[in-house]
Amino acid sequence: MNEETRPEPGTPEFREWLLEKVKPFADQLFNAEKPEGFEEDGYIAGPTKGEKLTPEKSVAEDVAIDKAHKRAHLKVEK
Repeated sequence: MNEETRPEPGTPEFREWLLEKVKPFADQLFNAEKPEGFEEDGYIAGPTKGEKLTPEKSVAEDVAIDKAHKRAHLKVEK
């Protein structure tokens, strides 16, 4: 079976075709290197270093975002 032909869903051939298509991605996903600190912290997604996630560093950014949302309805006229 070539890459261009897709079997009808629900058939045994479709299941085989689907497994062939997803196997390389699954192998890459499950064999990927785990970031440092994964075993202790259990990070699944995000930056490789947890220090970047601390709320203390993002407070100023959060305040700026909140102010921008509050002013979003205002129109600037020159």
